[in-house]
Amino acid sequence: MFTVYASYALDQLKSEAHVYLNTETVGYDIFYAPNGEDPSTASVKYEGNFIAPPKTLVKAGLFNKEGRLLGSVTEIRLK
Repeated sequence: MFTVYASYALDQLKSEAHVYLNTETVGYDIFYAPNGEDPSTASVKYEGNFIAPPKTLVKAGLFNKEGRLLGSVTEIRLK
């Protein structure tokens, strides 16, 4: 229910990955940390796909307006 889904597309020519995050739950915000740390509301708010270097560990979570994490943290390691 409070799951953040993560996917990416690797651009080998530019040596970068386009990362996409989404959720089926409306009314909450996704925050992510591109440095492998657990996300919080002090992390980057997801506004749309972003670019990250290969081998990056991205962690994302869904937060309510009070800043509480809903569900668990999603991890994706870019190849």
